[in-house]
Amino acid sequence: MTAVSRFGGDTLAREFEAAGARVVSEDITDDAALTSLPDAVNVIFLVGSKFGSTGREADTWYINTYLPEHSR
Repeated sequence: MTAVSRFGGDTLAREFEAAGARVVSEDITDDAALTSLPDAVNVIFLVGSKFGSTGREADTWYINTYLPEHSR
């Protein structure tokens, strides 16, 4: 199992590692970061933006609409 995130702090990353996950800290909005991720048979994509998106509508669209399709 691999967990990929920007991981704003160490706590969550340590919890994933304690559960047996390989932790990869990457910004998945960066195309180079996406292509460098390890191959996986199954992917659970839990990414989204809603709260605090006022004034950042383009970012919200990108994260919720473009990124899931582009990440396949």
